[in-house]
Amino acid sequence: MRKKVLEQEFIRLNADYKALLDETIQLREKVATADEALEKMRATEENVRSIHENTRRLKHDMRNHLMVIAMSLGNEKYDEARTYTAQILDKLNLEYSYIDSGNALLNYILNLKLQQAQQMQVHMQLQIENLKFQKIDSVDFSSLLTNLLDNAIHAAANSDKRQISVSISKKRGYEAISVRNSINSSVLAVNPDLHSTHAEPEKHGMGIKQIRAIIEKYNGLLDIYEEDLVFCVNVMLPAG
Repeated sequence: MRKKVLEQEFIRLNADYKALLDETIQLREKVATADEALEKMRATEENVRSIHENTRRLKHDMRNHLMVIAMSLGNEKYDEARTYTAQILDKLNLEYSYIDSGNALLNYILNLKLQQAQQMQVHMQLQIENLKFQKIDSVDFSSLLTNLLDNAIHAAANSDKRQISVSISKKRGYEAISVRNSINSSVLAVNPDLHSTHAEPEKHGMGIKQIRAIIEKYNGLLDIYEEDLVFCVNVMLPAG
């Protein structure tokens, strides 16, 4: 009788231990997720400060440029003023490209990543429709798109062509995001499951677990493939 009681107590304690272990694992995952979110928040704050600084610098530069143009016009040096104006416009188009999609959060992410791509000498081509992505939480959307673009930028920077194309459009009742970047060799042949590893020059594994979790959360679709040395990621989320 005593043995049976002890066995039952052991079974109960073992079950409690397993439940506590599962809870501990879940808490650790939540802490890791919170730490990652905090780190991204800090990075975002730094990027915002950088954008504000660039805006102040642009205003200061434009004041000087306008003074030079006004001086040339005042001295009737019209050809010189036209040439100087064309040079300034070329520089602005190169350094201060701005995307306006009609979606404030989408604008912020795209312009931030466009600036980062330019700094890394990666050419980014965009085709953007005015979509709201209302069925996805803004934090999840930010994490999804940021991870997609970060992966593409880092991978393209390690390729010879250094190119990215981003398309955001509505397709068959879904709001679709397509991100394509140049590669020098197949990523999927070496790393078919896209496990994250810093040793790999192609860093598509970074954030892929989070991307998949977000898409699954919203009953979306994910398609990853390669064609002609281009790595392609298509995401489709139910439209609002």
